[in-house]
Amino acid sequence: MRLLIFWEMVAMEKVHVLFVREAEQQMSNSGCCGRLSGDLINLSEVTGERLFRERRQIMEEMGLLYRRLDEQFGEQVELDVIDPRNIILFVVVLWRQWRRKKVPLSQMLMHFSRGFHTKAIFVNGELVAAGEIPRYDLIADKVLQMLTRQRERK
Repeated sequence: MRLLIFWEMVAMEKVHVLFVREAEQQMSNSGCCGRLSGDLINLSEVTGERLFRERRQIMEEMGLLYRRLDEQFGEQVELDVIDPRNIILFVVVLWRQWRRKKVPLSQMLMHFSRGFHTKAIFVNGELVAAGEIPRYDLIADKVLQMLTRQRERK
C-alpha cells in the first residue's frame, strides 16, 4: 500500500506556483535596467531607516505563503519566485506553463498582462491573485484543485 501511494506521488506531475514580487536587490550586473532608485537595501541618509519598507513587507508576506505551501504540499508543488523586473524570465516561465499545462493562449496573454505586477501569484499558469497578497486558503484551494484534476485524469 505504501509503495502504491509513493508511486502515485512520483508519477504525478507537480503543481507549479509562481510568486511574482520584487527582490530585495538587483540580481544582474546592469546598471540601469531594473534598478530602482533607493532600492530596499539602501538606508535613508536622514533617518537611517530602509527605504521602500513596503517591499520588505511584501517579501515577508509572500514568504509566509511560500513556506506554508511547502510545508503542506512538499514534493507535490514546485515553487518559484520571480522579480517582475526580470521580464525575460517571467515570459519564459509563463510560456513553459502554457505549453505544459495546456492553458489557452488567449488566457495566458490575459494572465501575463494582468499578472505583470509587483505582487502576483500564478498556479499552473493561471493568475490567482494580482495587486494584493491573497489569503493562504485561496492559494491552497487552487493547488488542491489542480492536484485533484491530475488524479482524475489518471
